[in-house]
Amino acid sequence: ESPIESIVLEPITIAEHTNGYWNTSGPSGPGGPSGPIGTDSWYYYRWHEQLQYTVTLKDGRVIQGRGMGVNVDNQHYGFSWYDTQHGEHWYAGNIYTTSISCMGKRADVTVSICEMNQTDGYEYMVQNGCAIIIGCSKEDTVLNIPSVIDGYPVIGITDLTYAMEYAEELVIPDSVTMLSGSIFEWNYDLKKLTIGKGISNINNEMFLGATCLEEIIVSEENPYYCSVDGVVYDKEMRTLVVFPRAKEGAYAVPDAVTNIDCL
Repeated sequence: ESPIESIVLEPITIAEHTNGYWNTSGPSGPGGPSGPIGTDSWYYYRWHEQLQYTVTLKDGRVIQGRGMGVNVDNQHYGFSWYDTQHGEHWYAGNIYTTSISCMGKRADVTVSICEMNQTDGYEYMVQNGCAIIIGCSKEDTVLNIPSVIDGYPVIGITDLTYAMEYAEELVIPDSVTMLSGSIFEWNYDLKKLTIGKGISNINNEMFLGATCLEEIIVSEENPYYCSVDGVVYDKEMRTLVVFPRAKEGAYAVPDAVTNIDCL
């Protein structure tokens, strides 16, 4: 029996792409990461990586997350999708409707298409006067995300996958408030991550693919999270949120911690 009572999906905004409905950037094989700007090698559904949901369970619990599935009591429930615009080019200025289902529950989501911009190795879209980075072709070992692009404050990052093939250290500025749940999914080189004061939506699942990550540093001005010895906690130090997968040596969890999300 399904534990899910209802699913609500947040509206999605993505940039227009030459491949329209599809994103064909990246190395071969379905489910892999995006490649450098302008390369084509395989297809995947572009709106999937932006899917943000609120799932209400029959027992009253509410789960919020991103991606094409939800975890309930250590059980993963994947989403199926239905799409009347399957394979079509999605043009800037238009709004399309697609839907997902999970364990007999179905929900619609609107996908708005805006123009894509490129500058200095970054792909970005403009939403409400702010920039959201949707791709990066840089090959820097230390990648400092700009707080402003072409005069627009950078408030979100949805994809850095190609750059993450080279970056060993990533610095996210204070201006960024949103990270995609899949931003570190295919990263095997990142060792150090610095997070600014604006981030409010991180969890351990985001870093499962960051197998070399040794430490995460959170700004002391961040009102939601803090870091101790490279490990991320909620601001009250009651919950251990992220434990870097490559952190070595014995680690003593502070006595005040009552919940460990990364187990």
